Amino acid sequence: MIGLFAYWDRRTIIRKSKEETIEELERQGSIRKLIEVLRERAKTDKELAKILRDFNLL
Repeated sequence: MIGLFAYWDRRTIIRKSKEETIEELERQGSIRKLIEVLRERAKTDKELAKILRDFNLL
């Protein structure tokens, strides 16, 4: 019985870990796209370019 519980618990932890990893990767992809869009806009917007430079994003 204890072995069965340990196996079930391990599978549950691994599944939750996979879900969290996928969510984090999706979030990072969205952030990366947002930064790319801001960099593109900064080519014509000097104020935005300064802000991005201040935060080392440009």
